Amino acid sequence: MNTLATRIASCAGLVCLAAWSPTAGEIAFAPSKGASLAKNFTIAFELKVDDLRLNVDGEEIDPSMMGNLTLTVGGESTIAVVDRYADSADGRPLRLVRAFEDLASALRFQADSDEGSEQGDVPAASELEGTRVVFAWNEAESRYDATYDEEAGGPAELLEGLSEDMDLRALLPGNSVSTGDTWEIDPAKLADVFFPGGNLGFAPEGAEDEVSAAFLEELDLDQQAFFAKLLLGKVTATYRGDKTEDGVELAEVAIEVDIASSTDLSDIVRRAIDAAIQASGEDVPVEFSIDKAVLELALNGAGTLLWNAGSGHVHSLELKVDDTLALDAAISVDVGGEEHQAAVTCELSGTQSVELSTESR
Repeated sequence: MNTLATRIASCAGLVCLAAWSPTAGEIAFAPSKGASLAKNFTIAFELKVDDLRLNVDGEEIDPSMMGNLTLTVGGESTIAVVDRYADSADGRPLRLVRAFEDLASALRFQADSDEGSEQGDVPAASELEGTRVVFAWNEAESRYDATYDEEAGGPAELLEGLSEDMDLRALLPGNSVSTGDTWEIDPAKLADVFFPGGNLGFAPEGAEDEVSAAFLEELDLDQQAFFAKLLLGKVTATYRGDKTEDGVELAEVAIEVDIASSTDLSDIVRRAIDAAIQASGEDVPVEFSIDKAVLELALNGAGTLLWNAGSGHVHSLELKVDDTLALDAAISVDVGGEEHQAAVTCELSGTQSVELSTESR
């Protein structure tokens, strides 16, 4: 057999095989040392109360007695940061400097009843805005140490709830993939998506009611960690291949979310009510017990992650899910020797969305 002809045929075969094989890609975190990336997140939600039932001392409260109330709540947060990757290795930053350029949040509500309509907005701000935080990888303890840089300080307590990963690395496959490949994502990691940067210390502006403030403060848990505990189910990613936008090679990853969970909130509600009672300063003795407080959550939706394969960092994200929440709670209370029982069931539905855009600096 002609050796040259064999080699030519083999090469031709390899070329054809490569042409017909699925695209293989490395979707990995590997930014250049010293690179800076501006990240702009917009997180929004809207929920409508579909059903509300209240029972007091065994008597069902007719909706008309509450004015046939309908309630819608929503909110939006905008988070703008600039991350400088001072050093990275093994798929993570070793030292990252984050500038918090813009942090804004607002909660809005609208209540409609037979007596009319009421609506309002509750804006919130964070003292982190305008600060720079350094995240340094602590190899011995496998965590990041967060400190303010030397030029711009800030409240020390706000460092505790921060999360370094705003590149959404939890959505990555962890190995090379080919077009059509799928992988499972830890559902709890969606908390990094819906609460990018962790607990950013948003606080309502102009809050003066001490009782309400105490209640909200007690409920102001590490929202990212709390949300993560609710996320049970399945989150799947599929590599759709590469595409080019404005000369940038991007890996496209489709995300599918199917979450369902049931969580006992008794301890959280108990501590919050206790704090509110103490802050009220009332002399009348109040004893109460939370007989039941269960929250059921369902999230279903999809989105697209675009990863800058050449620069080794996130490019954009669009994710939207449909929400269904159901609360079933019951409480017994003794106020100055007068005992009462109350039970409430509430069902809500709506949507949540996250959008991320980036720009190299």
